[in-house]
Amino acid sequence: MQNQLAMSELSLLHSQFPHLAQWVKLKLENGEEVEGQIFTYDKISNVVVLQQKCKPENGVEIPGTHPKYNFRIVKISYIKEISIPSTEKETATTENEKSNDISKTNEKAQSNSTKSKNDTKNISNTSSSTKTEENNNETTDTITSSTTEGESKPKKNQNDPYSNSLSTLVPVCPVNIDDIINKEKKALKEEFQRQNRIGVGVTEEAQQIFDALSKTMPCSWNNKSIVVMDEVTISPPYNAESCKMVPGKTVQESIIERVQKVLELEKKKIKRK
Repeated sequence: MQNQLAMSELSLLHSQFPHLAQWVKLKLENGEEVEGQIFTYDKISNVVVLQQKCKPENGVEIPGTHPKYNFRIVKISYIKEISIPSTEKETATTENEKSNDISKTNEKAQSNSTKSKNDTKNISNTSSSTKTEENNNETTDTITSSTTEGESKPKKNQNDPYSNSLSTLVPVCPVNIDDIINKEKKALKEEFQRQNRIGVGVTEEAQQIFDALSKTMPCSWNNKSIVVMDEVTISPPYNAESCKMVPGKTVQESIIERVQKVLELEKKKIKRK
């Protein structure tokens, strides 16, 4: 059954699919479709985490290697529809058909066995018939006892799509807090540097010049002026004549000439684009 529900609350998601490791397909507000196993819910932040198996390199799985997984965090309020992938339904249907075929085969075998026993009793004499009947009674008692014991033990439903599915989830490992803090500091530093490379209130050409110069020389913004190697300032209109030494720095013609040469070369490249 293909259930599709408009999802806006975590409680609805939990009531529809209460089992962890359930395979689901989510359709988001932007039209994107996301598929994976439910790894966990977080009611406080109102998110669901899906476990997604990574595709092997070159599309070929190498025997003996452990698969890699991605984890997709989705905000519940961004989920538009949720459904069970058809592949799982087809698998369950196939298993049901196999189970039914096995049951029919067993019933047929039992029927043939009973008929054979009846034929044997009809052609035997009274003494052997009595003996056979006693043996049959003993066999029947044994089968009944065995069946009763088997029924007393709960059997695992092979057709249950949730059966043993938790074993397919990646185990949660200890988290190194120091590593997380270092990664956070590194990410913040890189983002701060990226933000500093963006000029405020400058033209598109000025930003292109800055990006080109920063590939070979350290650059930073000082209002609308480009500061190169903390030595030379390039002010609008960003040509050779606007290259000056930073105030307080000793004038070094070689440095200015180098910056001017690179500046003119990069400006020519920009114009050719």
